[in-house]
Amino acid sequence: MARAVLRTERTPAPRVPDEKGVLMRRVSPLGALLAGTAAGAFGAWVMDLFFSATKKIAPQLPENVFSPPELQQEREGQTETVARRVVEHLAQRGPLEDTARAGEIVHYVYGATWAGLYGLVAATSRPARSLPGGLAFGTIVWAISEGLVLPLFRLAPWPRASLLRNHAYSLASHLVYGAATAGATHTLLRLGSRPALAALGALWLTRKVPSGVRPVARTLTRRGVGIAIRARDVVEAVR
Repeated sequence: MARAVLRTERTPAPRVPDEKGVLMRRVSPLGALLAGTAAGAFGAWVMDLFFSATKKIAPQLPENVFSPPELQQEREGQTETVARRVVEHLAQRGPLEDTARAGEIVHYVYGATWAGLYGLVAATSRPARSLPGGLAFGTIVWAISEGLVLPLFRLAPWPRASLLRNHAYSLASHLVYGAATAGATHTLLRLGSRPALAALGALWLTRKVPSGVRPVARTLTRRGVGIAIRARDVVEAVR
């Protein structure tokens, strides 16, 4: 007697209109987290562009307002200090040689981590994924980082010791980060979690590629990862 095999077709994720009538995919919490994380890495990159474009007018910290607890901090950036402490003190490995590259990784991880949490909120809140919502997100990250995280870890003085122009410049950089993260998150949530997975996979797989060919390598890798994800979905659908 022949045995009937029942197959169920995978239906695409339903879409709901956003505040402008644009259809948005319903994403899982994991998808929202990944979308926010990928968007945060993009936001951190845009923040780097802001620093590069404004380095000639960037205000310096006033003298004698902050005494770093370690001599190495006098020639390190804040993210470089974090990277060195993690590698040499927490992991008990080192000494850390390429502090600049390690500091860059810390910068991207920090921005992506905050944005992962933002992605969870933005997936269920229309105002959060708007431009004002992104600016509010950037302001929150700035306030917590400058007012609590950096002083507690002895990476910067407490806010009252800095001048208004230092606070304004730091806030401006975080507003740029927040706006870029919000735009990228909105786009990824519209497309679904596949682009986020592809972007994260490309960043990870090309992390050791020479900088001269890294942009091309990441583009090709992102496309390859995207094709692999779609192929996996097709295989699962026909099982």
